[in-house]
Amino acid sequence: ELNFLHKSAYTGGVDFVHKWQNKKWEFTTSLYGSSVSGSTEAIARTQNSWVHLFQRPDADYLKVDSSRTSLSGYGGKISFGEMAGNLKFLGFVTFKSPGLELNDAGYLREANNLLQVYWMGYQVYEPFSIFRQLNINFNQFTEWDFGGNLTTPGVNMNGFTQFTNLWSAAIGANFHGRTLSSNTLRGGPMMKLPGGYNMFTEISSGEEKKLTIELEGAIQRSYENHFSEFNNIELDISYRPINALKISINPEYDFSRTSLQYITQEEQNGMSRYIFGSLKRHTVSASFRINLNLTPELSLQYWGQPFIASGKYSHIKRITQPMADNYSDRFREYLAQEIGYNPGDETYTISDSGFGPITYDQPDFNVSEFLSNMVIRWEYNPGSTLYLVWSQHRESSVKDGSFHLGNDFDHLFKAKPNNIFLVKLSYRLGR
Repeated sequence: ELNFLHKSAYTGGVDFVHKWQNKKWEFTTSLYGSSVSGSTEAIARTQNSWVHLFQRPDADYLKVDSSRTSLSGYGGKISFGEMAGNLKFLGFVTFKSPGLELNDAGYLREANNLLQVYWMGYQVYEPFSIFRQLNINFNQFTEWDFGGNLTTPGVNMNGFTQFTNLWSAAIGANFHGRTLSSNTLRGGPMMKLPGGYNMFTEISSGEEKKLTIELEGAIQRSYENHFSEFNNIELDISYRPINALKISINPEYDFSRTSLQYITQEEQNGMSRYIFGSLKRHTVSASFRINLNLTPELSLQYWGQPFIASGKYSHIKRITQPMADNYSDRFREYLAQEIGYNPGDETYTISDSGFGPITYDQPDFNVSEFLSNMVIRWEYNPGSTLYLVWSQHRESSVKDGSFHLGNDFDHLFKAKPNNIFLVKLSYRLGR
């Protein structure tokens, strides 16, 4: 039985665009809707899903109805702006009702929001000094939910330029105020999270060179003594020694630390306990790509990517007052003697005064994965093609949490590979 799936799903919409004064001014609007139906189990599952979270106890405008066999919603966008000349501006509002459900036909990450954005940009198209073109942008945004709660205010500033030697560079920064998150507690009440900022930059060489380099970096920090940071660095190198061959490698490294990472929740005596911890995470990946055209009819493409991630938890805590004004009042950190570890089944047990014990699985992780794909393409007759494909997948997972790149690579390439070989032949009839 597939009663947990929708039996039917419909969506549709209309768009309207009006431009005037030689396309200097623009007004657009769109409206769309959705309707899904199915068993009471399927619709209850949709109401409780990450997208909707109708079960939140502090949202009096939302309610899970276990007798429902259908769910409907709507969304839309209204925008107005000046899109000609050097100085441009655009303002728009988008909205998605709590019942909007598009995931049977596409992808919807979150419903129940109303977003207002104002953008202003100054663009120079004519070369001057060392610049070939220059763009400077300012964005202001504010988000609410359908309960009238201001969930995220913020601003963004960024700029992009291409130099006369065809190198380019970009830089930007985002600042956002205190956030009200409806999904941090996974169906629990809304939680107040500190504001923060992030900055990013990018520089790349001209695409016409045999050797091209692109370097990107980003940092993210938070306020209110909230232990949260993110650092990213990404390098993209491409080399074309001859016109028929291009080799690319794209290594990337991410490091993040946060003091509020969800672990588990449990309900006892009508009360829900939300267990979080501090998480230190490392992620390393590298994409390697080769494109080789042996003849106009025969080519080879290869792509491979190792991916390694580790995460280690510490400072386990229980959320106590998720909407407290002071950050430190929103949780209570457990003492070491309140947490016991059972190595036999790899679980932790928390002894919390006033509550029964709560047990959760070892959350530390080391995950490694390798994906690769090689395709040989031969057009043996005009319009008729033979494809030979080899795909390989390896993966490894352990509950350690320590970041040891050499050990993780060793575990990965000792893992048993899963190989797939495919042959595809197409033949064109007629001329």
